[in-house]
Amino acid sequence: MATAQIPLPEKLDSKKPEDWKRWIERFECYRIAAGLDDKVQINTLVYAMGGNANDILKSFHLDEKDYVYETVIQQFASHFVRRSNVIFERARFNKRVQGEKESVIDFIEAN
Repeated sequence: MATAQIPLPEKLDSKKPEDWKRWIERFECYRIAAGLDDKVQINTLVYAMGGNANDILKSFHLDEKDYVYETVIQQFASHFVRRSNVIFERARFNKRVQGEKESVIDFIEAN
């Protein structure tokens, strides 16, 4: 069986929603490589996420017709990816002062 030979991605820490985008990209690679069908993809996704992913999935209250991989992914994305206020983020960035030994990359990427 192909899935036994391909390791799952590391668990997603649901307390760090900023990791969602990177984690789901790894899972997408895994599901394609493992050749999973729709129902197995959803269950493998929840299992691979670990933690309280199953509780989060249940909180979506999806009907049987909506229990499709793409819909589940969209629901998780809207749960983990926060919307940002561009004006607020610009103001916050503009108030920041670059540290004396802080690289430009670290300065730009800092929250």
